[in-house]
Amino acid sequence: MRYLIIACLFLSQFTLQAQTGRRLELLFLGDKGHHKPFDRYPALQSAVGIKGMNITYTESIKDLNSAYLNKFDALVIYANHDSIAAPQEKALLAYVASGHGLVAIHCASFNFRNSKEFVKMVGGQFWRHGMDSIRVKNVANTQVNIKTVDETYLHSQLQADNVVWQNRILGPEQAKDKPGASTEPYTWTRTYGKGNVF
Repeated sequence: MRYLIIACLFLSQFTLQAQTGRRLELLFLGDKGHHKPFDRYPALQSAVGIKGMNITYTESIKDLNSAYLNKFDALVIYANHDSIAAPQEKALLAYVASGHGLVAIHCASFNFRNSKEFVKMVGGQFWRHGMDSIRVKNVANTQVNIKTVDETYLHSQLQADNVVWQNRILGPEQAKDKPGASTEPYTWTRTYGKGNVF
């Protein structure tokens, strides 16, 4: 939940060029899976509402069409949808490329695996995770900022032009997680056409 709120606030402050005096409109794509995105919706709505954003919830991939998407400044994905049909894929890619925002949170990097272009747009694809203690540091300084127990997300197909904001530190006790790596990108941004991706 923390990353979902941070991502929405990041978009509102740095990447969306909303008209002055207008609230940002976000579309939140969830599902009925084990992450229970709808259960997080009220807290998210409350957190972003006071920051000048409205958020609309859907679980329907059919809502990924140009007419509906263009009502929103950004799309938030926190769901597990295995695949995407060609018309929805085309609409989603065009939506972001035309200058809208995409906030892909947690399991979103494992969505639409039949679309290589979606994976490229997001900046990587979920590979696997365990559950372990994690240390996350901000790239801008050497200070470790988060210490917790969480899912130890690892990614494949990471894009070279991702702008990494936070890395998970892979200590010696976690060398088996990703042999040869000492860090794993945890939070990044990127551009896709004229759009911004978090």
